[in-house]
Amino acid sequence: MTFEATGAAVAFVASLMLAPGCRWLARREKILDRPGGRKHHAAPTPLLGGLAVAGGVVLALVLVGPETTPLLRLLPALALALILGVTDDIREMTAHGKAAGQAVASALAVAALPELLAPHITGLRAADFLLAAAFLVGMMNAVNFADTFDGLCALTSAAILGVSGTLATSPDVRLVAFAGAAACIGFLPWNLSARRKLFLGDTGSLFLGLLIGAVALIVAGDYESVARPEMIPLFLCGVPIVDATTVALHRVLARRPIVVGGRDHLSHRLVLAGLTPKVAVLALAACSGATAALTHAYVSLQGPARTTLVAASWIAASAVIAVSLRSRVYAQRD
Repeated sequence: MTFEATGAAVAFVASLMLAPGCRWLARREKILDRPGGRKHHAAPTPLLGGLAVAGGVVLALVLVGPETTPLLRLLPALALALILGVTDDIREMTAHGKAAGQAVASALAVAALPELLAPHITGLRAADFLLAAAFLVGMMNAVNFADTFDGLCALTSAAILGVSGTLATSPDVRLVAFAGAAACIGFLPWNLSARRKLFLGDTGSLFLGLLIGAVALIVAGDYESVARPEMIPLFLCGVPIVDATTVALHRVLARRPIVVGGRDHLSHRLVLAGLTPKVAVLALAACSGATAALTHAYVSLQGPARTTLVAASWIAASAVIAVSLRSRVYAQRD
């Protein structure tokens, strides 16, 4: 068994075993997601499931990863994202405070691994640093916003991280990517449980958003010899990006606050179109994996074939956004 597979096994077991303790802690401290408004669940549900996922990833990296891996330098940024999420789960933060925390966590991540997390897009180090940090902030929000139905965030994150791991050229990066995917799968039984349900909360979605964004940027750095490597994170994270773009555009057009949640994500639109929540979750998870898998084609194709792939992808994404904007989500009560 390779050490990447060992790390994934450690992350899966750790997440699965840590989740009951996280649920107990959340219930004891009354860190609960209460029903009402735009929320779908009928009873107060414990948060802090993200601690189990984060614990699985960190244990895999520390116990299985090489002692010299530079990815250990990401831990302070991931820890800050985790603290930010826990704080928001305990007591909802202001939009400005949350954004400031995300910016600091993202800046810490890029500063910790400047040789890996800042692909040469503009050729100017400061500009590339800012672009990389902005992408990480965007991914933290995209994953956070799209955590709507049970299993959605865990499954889509697992799909993206799993595909990212198959693209990574470094064993250390494969370890982290596969461990993240395995930790999400280990958490899934608790998230889907009818009697002992546990939510990721912002604790999990912010952590996973930063992890996914960091892994995507590192993978892009592995393929800097490929023309326009900055397209790689867009393929890997295509579904969360399209979802966030759709929601932001629709809220602006409808003159609604962007930072105030609502039942207007792709998952809600699919349910409004007639799918059940479970089918909508599976469809979006499958689309996340398929879109991320297109990265393999992007890095292997050349010339007109690659241009055609990019053009087709932009057209498809634009079509999804255009069709989604026609959905009458705001005719429904949030």
